[in-house]
Amino acid sequence: MLFVCFDFENGEQIRSHATSGNFGSRNIFAQAGISIFDPRSLFSGSLEEALMTHNFGFGESPCRRRHIDRRSFFGETIWPSQFANLLTSMEKLLDRSRNIVLVGHGLNGDCQTLRSLGFDLDSSIVGFIDTIDAAQAVFGPGGLHEGPRVTFRLKELLAKLGLVVEGCHVAGNVSRT
Repeated sequence: MLFVCFDFENGEQIRSHATSGNFGSRNIFAQAGISIFDPRSLFSGSLEEALMTHNFGFGESPCRRRHIDRRSFFGETIWPSQFANLLTSMEKLLDRSRNIVLVGHGLNGDCQTLRSLGFDLDSSIVGFIDTIDAAQAVFGPGGLHEGPRVTFRLKELLAKLGLVVEGCHVAGNVSRT
């Protein structure tokens, strides 16, 4: 079994371009992060082999790219020349002969983005784990509080669990958190 987490920054723009068939556009500014956890590798290798993270970025100025690259804690950000290459690049990372569980925080939005790209959510996908659902089960529907506001934001959830992580607002970082 593989546990796979996708996270998209500017997913609305990815969905919009994909839905319109505008895959050749260079006018997209977005990121995609994929983390793949293979529990079998824990017994035959190291943690680095068991948890792989891949980052993809689109558009952006050279200055903005360097900024994103510096903020990527896990691996390099790959900047494909064509937006159309994203689905192919992501699929190459997955072993579809294995059972796959998709994991995410607010997984519905990521699944919508994957569907818009043409990602097959049926073949080999055996389950979904949404950490918002897990947080609601643990903390109740009232969630966490940020002042008077109720929230299930990942940053507040991690803080509640004693995991204070700063600077993770890059797709590949969030997919690994």
